[in-house]
Amino acid sequence: AWLLTWFQKFEQARVATEESLALFRAAGDQRGEADTLVCLANIWQFLDDLDSAGELLHQSLDLALSLKDTWREANVYYFLGWDRRDFRQTLVYWEKAISLYRQAGDQIALANLLSVLGQFRILEGDIEPGVKLLDEAMVLWQANHRANIWENVKIAKSVVALMRGEHEQAHELLEEALQSARETGNRMSYLWVRVRMGYPALRAGNFDEAYKVFAETAQDFKKDNYTTGTVFALEGLANFYVATGKPERAARLIGWADTMRKRVGDPRPSIEQADLDNLVSDCLARMGEVAFSDAYDEGAAMQLDEAVAYALGKN
Repeated sequence: AWLLTWFQKFEQARVATEESLALFRAAGDQRGEADTLVCLANIWQFLDDLDSAGELLHQSLDLALSLKDTWREANVYYFLGWDRRDFRQTLVYWEKAISLYRQAGDQIALANLLSVLGQFRILEGDIEPGVKLLDEAMVLWQANHRANIWENVKIAKSVVALMRGEHEQAHELLEEALQSARETGNRMSYLWVRVRMGYPALRAGNFDEAYKVFAETAQDFKKDNYTTGTVFALEGLANFYVATGKPERAARLIGWADTMRKRVGDPRPSIEQADLDNLVSDCLARMGEVAFSDAYDEGAAMQLDEAVAYALGKN
């Protein structure tokens, strides 16, 4: 079920997980039940049902606490943190998980969470604290000689490089992460790294490459029914359309993306919101407030299939 989730085969993963859950309960294996509840919750998170995910995670937490299982308690807090509708609460959950992973002695899980937290610290504008977390995560990875299947350290450092205008460095870091995703077969990681590669291409003026990256990943995310990934890719295409002198298209995509993020509970981190605010300013300067508002509202009314087709220039 975990592997199917990383392949973004969410429906197959859900079926396998629910079967596993029934078997663990029939066997009276509470540790297996707790783990499977986390797996099922993670699938619901990807399918945008954060409330159902939260209920399952709290069931798992109750089991972990009754078993006095520090590692499983940490694991639940890690996944509770992925509901970012209240980022302050996310930080509380992740700090708890870090403390508990340290107590449990799981350096791999700790390294993964430190790298995730470091990445989001950077995306929220806390660059120095974020980099320190990434550095600690990298030390742990190197000491354990285990494959890092997510490469959050390189992804986060590519964000910093891009902020500094170091497009080639950002591209190189993402290319390394992409190669890791190819080697491990992690489709989810591959697509997230790939979609991010559109930004260095765009900033370097490689518009054809940027369009190709954003368009391909948008279609892949949509095919897998992964809304959050689709939104991120279409925001990339909004950037592309502003850069290539088509602010009307960008305005519609921004309206759609804002609406979808509210619907699925996926707020933009501060740095990404600042970039989008700059896009809006560019659109307003070129279109005027009335035309922008009209286009924005038209985009907000689009369905997902319609938005992807529009972003690809098919209507």
